[in-house]
Amino acid sequence: MSNGYSSRFALAVNSADTRKLGVQLGNICIDLDIPAIEVAEHVGVSRATIYNWFKGITNIPPAYRDAVQDLVTRLTAK
Repeated sequence: MSNGYSSRFALAVNSADTRKLGVQLGNICIDLDIPAIEVAEHVGVSRATIYNWFKGITNIPPAYRDAVQDLVTRLTAK
């Protein structure tokens, strides 16, 4: 996990509700070693927001949902 995902963070993401889109994205990014900052810049939110989405702490607001769903779809197609 060279992009700064600690094993504790990865465990928190893996333990979160996988029905949440943000958690799905988090698992994909951890598996593919994609830095949270890259996701944050792509979506247009802070890195802290991305971490909260990854862990399922906060839900993705409707304004960002389509962009995140598109990202999940593209990353899982690889």
